[in-house]
Amino acid sequence: MRSSIQIRNEVKDLDERISKASAEFASAEGDAKDALRDQINGYKGQQRALNDMLDDVLAEEDRVRRGGGVPLAAPAAEPKAGAPKTVVDCLMGARDEFKGLGFGDTLRFDVKDAYTDFGLPGIQQTDYSLPRQTSDALPNFGFLDSLPTGTTKADILTYFEKNESAYKNAAAVWTPGSRKPSSAMGWKQASSYIETIAHLMPVLEQQLSDYGQLKSLIGTELLFGLRMALADKVLTGNDENGIKGILKNASIQAYKAKAGDTVADSVYRMGTDVFIGSGYQPTHVAMHPYVAESLALEKDKQGRYMNVVVNGNLWALRVVEDLHLTETTGADSAAKTTYGVLTYWNQAATVFTKEANSVTVGLVGDQFAFNEATIRAEGRHGLKVTYPKAFAYLADSGITR
Repeated sequence: MRSSIQIRNEVKDLDERISKASAEFASAEGDAKDALRDQINGYKGQQRALNDMLDDVLAEEDRVRRGGGVPLAAPAAEPKAGAPKTVVDCLMGARDEFKGLGFGDTLRFDVKDAYTDFGLPGIQQTDYSLPRQTSDALPNFGFLDSLPTGTTKADILTYFEKNESAYKNAAAVWTPGSRKPSSAMGWKQASSYIETIAHLMPVLEQQLSDYGQLKSLIGTELLFGLRMALADKVLTGNDENGIKGILKNASIQAYKAKAGDTVADSVYRMGTDVFIGSGYQPTHVAMHPYVAESLALEKDKQGRYMNVVVNGNLWALRVVEDLHLTETTGADSAAKTTYGVLTYWNQAATVFTKEANSVTVGLVGDQFAFNEATIRAEGRHGLKVTYPKAFAYLADSGITR
């Protein structure tokens, strides 16, 4: 099924053909005039059919949008051979088919709902997966990109969070005539709000029809800003009515480095804390780039590199770098900047999307008088933390710069 953007592009193309044929019709005579009349009527007939189709497509997109995202049909023509196919290529379609963006036009990303059968009898589990929201040229966003994703229709995520202090396993040998022991479930209800992340960027009207410039603007600057803000939020967000980041969650495990320990020592000890505290083996360790740099450059007493990180893993934990694992306290000459490390089981939290990132064109102020326009990029996301004890955070790794 074609998307609404693709159908509008075809309608625009037919408008141009009708305009051209009408100009030729005015100066034509005899059979040529009749042929052009038939051609114009044929184009108008195609437009009516497309407009009827557009109504159905818009209704379907609205239905799916309310369910968490709008399906974007495959482009009518693939991008030129050899070009890397990014999410922006899928969003804008093939270069040769692109007709530009008009005021009020909106491009939306696809949110795919894929069913996964784990073979469990009588149980159905659904996997909601989102495509990467960045272009291939953008950096990996560390901690954010390591978390699972899902879709939601809610403005407030209400769920059960593991409460280790309330859990009680009373299972024991039972003897006839005595009361059987009762265990307590260690769960408490928690809530998290969906938050809108957005920003605007001015453009010239000419850029709206320039595929190359528009692709660069959307893929590098607009989406980069959204993704960077979300990456910051899932770690450091502290909004009671928005995203509360992992580092602001009072239930995660705080770790303080032991005297004489290296960063690698601390990571191992934090992994043990995660396993004991949550029952889950850690899978990842996120660290500020300065910390990762110190590990890569670590040497023994003979000046030989230790190579403690092998194939991107430290103690079998996947190493991810994240710029947001830093904190500055104090001010001026008394200011102190620390660089942190977070060891965790990456299934302990989930990033949810209510509305996938979209790009909309409009006017702000008197831009019309200057042949300018504004592009707005926005998305709505939330964070659910089901197992807070599956995170252990070392705020000060001891690395300085």
